Amino acid sequence: MSFIFYILQLLFPTHYHAMPIQAPVVPIEKVYHIGTTVVSKEVYSSHKASVGCLAEALFYESRGESNRGNKLIAQVTINRTRSTQFPDTVCKVIKQKIKGRYQYSYHHLPNTRKHLLKKNQATYNKMYRIADKVLTDNFEKRKILTKALYYKVCDVESEFFDRLKYLGREDNHCFFTINKTT
Repeated sequence: MSFIFYILQLLFPTHYHAMPIQAPVVPIEKVYHIGTTVVSKEVYSSHKASVGCLAEALFYESRGESNRGNKLIAQVTINRTRSTQFPDTVCKVIKQKIKGRYQYSYHHLPNTRKHLLKKNQATYNKMYRIADKVLTDNFEKRKILTKALYYKVCDVESEFFDRLKYLGREDNHCFFTINKTT
């Protein structure tokens, strides 16, 4: 109804001068973005949940590494979501258990985790920004390391990794993929 009076005020200012001119209120729908791409609220919410899970994983798994090292660790997690051997979301990959053991080692220390996060909020915020950047780049099809499905601290021995194909090293972490020849 107010829209009609607004138009009447514009068309006949002398007849409707007693009424204050008020522009119509048009509800504006919130627009959600991942990078430069407009997405639905559901896709945006899922992205933000993934960023939170990935930031926590980066904080506990690789916070002492370089930015590139952190991005490579993040990319391994994302690569796993695209493999049929792992769950299809970042949060599920990070929380996955195989034979009763978490794939991301920090889940085995629940009491220590909360204390460390509270103490190092600035570091967590940095990991959050890195996680958001890597997930956004992947959403927009800009990837950095597409084959790696596994990583470990290079100095830690493990027979499991002897069966995998070594891809390279960044900082203290070595990256691997499935060895097709075995």
